[in-house]
Amino acid sequence: MTMKILIGISRRHLFYAGALLVFTLSMSACDLVDSGPKESSLRAAGVLVANGGNFGDQNGFLTSYDPTSDVVVHGPSLGGFLHGLKLHENRIYALLNTFSLGRIDVLDASTLDRVGQYADLPAPRAMAISGDVAYVTNLIFGQNGTVNTISLASGEISDPLEVGSIPEGILMAGDRIYVANSGLLGAGTTLSIIDPDESTVSTIDIGCDGPRDLFVDNDGEIVVLCSGKTLYNDDFTSILSRTNGQIVFFDSETDTVRERIDLETQLGTTNGTIAGYYSPDASELYAVSGEDNSIYRIDTDRNEIAATFVLPLENGLIGISGIAYDASQERLYVGRFPKSGAGPFPDFTSSGTVVILDRDGVETGSFEIGPAPSQIVLLPSER
Repeated sequence: MTMKILIGISRRHLFYAGALLVFTLSMSACDLVDSGPKESSLRAAGVLVANGGNFGDQNGFLTSYDPTSDVVVHGPSLGGFLHGLKLHENRIYALLNTFSLGRIDVLDASTLDRVGQYADLPAPRAMAISGDVAYVTNLIFGQNGTVNTISLASGEISDPLEVGSIPEGILMAGDRIYVANSGLLGAGTTLSIIDPDESTVSTIDIGCDGPRDLFVDNDGEIVVLCSGKTLYNDDFTSILSRTNGQIVFFDSETDTVRERIDLETQLGTTNGTIAGYYSPDASELYAVSGEDNSIYRIDTDRNEIAATFVLPLENGLIGISGIAYDASQERLYVGRFPKSGAGPFPDFTSSGTVVILDRDGVETGSFEIGPAPSQIVLLPSER
């Protein structure tokens, strides 16, 4: 299977240029390759929001925000549920889930025009890149998930490697690839470890329920965000038991757990997308509990909770999906949903809001986005 390059496509995304002119992008420096800790010399020049859209409508799209001018620009529909984004060099990889098969659209970072596409993936959830090779986790209902290897140079997609149930986060640490196997409703407890040279997969149990997102901190530890588990009765009418979330610090050299932080809530976003953000400049992890409208700030130098914010249910907003922290400006960007008219539930079909918080969790601004935000990405420029 090869990457399809689109020649002579419409310049329908050129209207983005106004919002992106100030984004003096250096995407290689923003590469979230996850191959180890990085010292960042960047500040956010712009904010890119992946709006998942209502899954039934398949109408996910991008919103760009210029924090200097407060200009907000919304893009056209990408024709799928936009699960998340990956930045690498001068490309944005948009992970899309559809009713049949998923795909990854490749967008030019300057214009947001589509320049390529990887099609016929089951349901891409997360992506890590090392050199010119991408690794993509895929969710497959009713069976274990898979990881595909994609050559960014040729577009070739490898035969899938089987990992655990509902694989979410993925990263490369050292010369191995780690995959978080969340399991149904947080029933998973393992990481899959892939040797890319041998194309072999091993499994390690890290003793937390629902490992879902992975980060590498400045100490070289793999930080695992674990959601917690919910067990229902057979017809899902009542909860039999549940566990809260954890933050696990894992040593990839010895494949052992160093430390754990037990939390008072389950972790996860309102629409099941990436539930954390790591800031190497601040040595901080931000972890989200969408059901409790709360955010944990984790100091990854001390491996402890530094602060907890509970977002108010004001201005008709509820839940959390999408989070990013600009350490240079001390701004926390948080995606929220409007309340449904039927009660205290999120509305997945109407425009959402990104609220901007300071270090103390006080709101300093906001801007309108699309329905059901899924991820927030900072676009960098040199300080």
